[in-house]
Amino acid sequence: MIPPVILLFHKVFKSPAKFDKKACYDKEEKKRVALTKSKKKKAEETTMFEKRIKKHLIIDGMLCRHCVASVTEALESLDGVTAKVNLKKQSATVTLTHPIADDTLIKVVTDAGFGVTNIA
Repeated sequence: MIPPVILLFHKVFKSPAKFDKKACYDKEEKKRVALTKSKKKKAEETTMFEKRIKKHLIIDGMLCRHCVASVTEALESLDGVTAKVNLKKQSATVTLTHPIADDTLIKVVTDAGFGVTNIA
């Protein structure tokens, strides 16, 4: 009787006669193409991020998460604006895809019922 360890070894390590070069090359080609695509995507993302502008707003009057949601919604109602509002720091970090005047940001926040102390 053949010990089970040898049978397992035989199943795991198949004979080299069954090695398929074409399949191996196809896998390598797929990896190369995927790597090239990911490099292109990263390059595109880098150029996209270079065009973005970040502004930091200090906001008065936020007391709860509902206030945070109101400020976020007000800022993101502007075209090309994404906002991250922090209740603890009483601030908002705004990312713009194109230049927007500070007065516009202040007006949107004050219309929502909050004050803007500073924009950097």
